[in-house]
Amino acid sequence: MEQDRLEFWSKYTDRQILEAIQKYLYKQYGFKQEASLQIENDFMKHLYFATHVLEFLIDEGWEEFEKSAWNTPDFYTAIGFFNGRFLDSMKQRMAQYEPGIDDSVQEYAIETQSRLQEHISEAIRLHRAHFDSILGQLQPLIEENIKRRDAIYREKWKA
Repeated sequence: MEQDRLEFWSKYTDRQILEAIQKYLYKQYGFKQEASLQIENDFMKHLYFATHVLEFLIDEGWEEFEKSAWNTPDFYTAIGFFNGRFLDSMKQRMAQYEPGIDDSVQEYAIETQSRLQEHISEAIRLHRAHFDSILGQLQPLIEENIKRRDAIYREKWKA
């Protein structure tokens, strides 16, 4: 088991692991705004809110997010857990938001999402014990993503 764990964490990149965890969380918990989410493990809950829920904000914009069921303390706690400065800057933009003008909250989230993902990846590596029980489920998800990306790459360069 220990050898498998070491091999997993040395074989895959942070991005591959994060994408697999996101896919795993989505498969486990879905994305139903009307349902209250019951994720027992706080670290996994933070991951869910800092990835899937942040994506909702990015896709829909602040005006939609503000009215949504996802605008909860869990979201802000999760973002702050991984990057407090990101959260502080985002809250400042939320306070200054004016409908009808460019969505500075959404723009900021888009511009700085990669930095947040770096922080999340670092936290995942530090808290990797949380993933011991699901490594066997993450590995096939990573392999699926690799195959999908390879197919896209081959198709792109065929022409």
